[in-house]
Amino acid sequence: MRVHNISAAAGVPKTMWRGGLGEVRSGLHGPVRLARVPPSLMQAALIAASIWNRYVPDLPPRYFNISEMDLPGSIVGQIWIPCPNSVCNVTIDPSYAAPINVLVHEMGHGIGLPEGSVSGLGSVVDDSNHWFPESIDPTEIMTETISTQPYLSTYTLRAMAGTGHRGCVDDYQCPNDLVCYPTSIYNSPGTCAAPGFPLVDHTHALDPTWPLLVLTIPLIGIVAVTLAMF
Repeated sequence: MRVHNISAAAGVPKTMWRGGLGEVRSGLHGPVRLARVPPSLMQAALIAASIWNRYVPDLPPRYFNISEMDLPGSIVGQIWIPCPNSVCNVTIDPSYAAPINVLVHEMGHGIGLPEGSVSGLGSVVDDSNHWFPESIDPTEIMTETISTQPYLSTYTLRAMAGTGHRGCVDDYQCPNDLVCYPTSIYNSPGTCAAPGFPLVDHTHALDPTWPLLVLTIPLIGIVAVTLAMF
């Protein structure tokens, strides 16, 4: 077991979450479960947990203890990995203005993502549990330094859960009778959910990797999907 530190890029950070707590309630059940959390971080922790839970609901559960502590230099968060007995201990620097971003990153490590940079199309985790990168994506949330405007990519979701994740851009990517709904997560995929999904407070443009995944969709379908996301 070793400690993983995450640093933040210089500049004023923007939080990944642009919605309200009503949407968060739809992601309270899944692999990320909260144990001990200080009141000052409870809202941020609930939001960060709901982001992972909506996309990879079937992964094995992990329980997160979260604490606050001043960290040196540009370090804004740390986690001990792998988590012993499925209990993860995360520390957040309270001076950082976007704790949700840090928690999403560290929770990603806690539920199985290795340390290292996320690649572009074709991102996989190799047999030694490390990223096998083709090219570094500096704004993806799981990169070594958190961008001031991070997003969550489908490459990361596929590396975590293969074909079992719930990220989507259109209904045809969802299993059974689920529907692809947009989310309030900045520049990130939609999520497959049952009809009647709670109202989304605010949506954003798709991340720039999505066109690579929908080249086989007729042009009229691409236009319809794009318009639906705004």
